[in-house]
Amino acid sequence: MRTRLQLEGERGPYASAREAVEATLTKAYGGVDRVTPGWIDMRSGAQKIEDVEDDPELSYRVSLPPQHAGGMPAQAVLQLETYRGGRLLRRDALPVRLHRMASVWLATRAVAPGEALDPSAFERREIDVAGLPETVDAAAPWADGWRARTRIAEGAPLLRSGMQLLPGVSRGRSVTAVAAAGQVRLTLPGTALQDGQSGAWVRVRLAGQRETVMAQVESSGHVEVK
Repeated sequence: MRTRLQLEGERGPYASAREAVEATLTKAYGGVDRVTPGWIDMRSGAQKIEDVEDDPELSYRVSLPPQHAGGMPAQAVLQLETYRGGRLLRRDALPVRLHRMASVWLATRAVAPGEALDPSAFERREIDVAGLPETVDAAAPWADGWRARTRIAEGAPLLRSGMQLLPGVSRGRSVTAVAAAGQVRLTLPGTALQDGQSGAWVRVRLAGQRETVMAQVESSGHVEVK
């Protein structure tokens, strides 16, 4: 991660427009996923700032429109207010391009839906994550025990919305079923008819039986008929 700003509390107006912009963006986005804004391009608003920043009597405030109150968009329009001696001189709409650099897992090949996530199919790389459809936790460890919920294209980042936990048992796969009656415990082979995480109830067909039974997933590949 690249951390450029650390701001505690609020203060202002600010002595420079750029300082006001960066402080506002840090307050709005700096706490998201432990990653603060990396840098800011002023785009069409740059000339407005340069025109007035040589006057030491000027001060500035910046606000974000309500639609930018959360998340980390790639584009934003800030409201820049310029003051002299506490009196408002002008208001400007300031388009900016936001950047957030974070080290994330990128797919080195296409990953099919339902495929178990394997670190050999991904590489860690620092990219600009502003504008992604969801926030990214750069401190998250590798996702052991997960599979792809949807197709992950080569070069695409691994996002939480595209993942789901691997089931303890999978539909169509063999399972070991345990049935207890008093002090007697029977172990029988069977086939899971549903996916299920540990603790979930799934329908199972025991070997040699036409009827199905409900069983609780105990661990990977093991269920208990109760």
